[in-house]
Amino acid sequence: MGNLTTAIRNGKSTIEGLYTTMNDFNFSKNIRKSINEVISSIQEEIDYWEELKREENGE
Repeated sequence: MGNLTTAIRNGKSTIEGLYTTMNDFNFSKNIRKSINEVISSIQEEIDYWEELKREENGE
């Protein structure tokens, strides 16, 4: 489960980095939309794996 925990943590860190990057730079509306789509996809994966982890831990 350690690798999954690391992957989830890294995914969350990636999302934070993408938000920070969007706020630090003046991206066009299209680039912001694309970044938000990536963030949504990463978050969906994190949600899935966190739920699976909870089920395996009997939570």
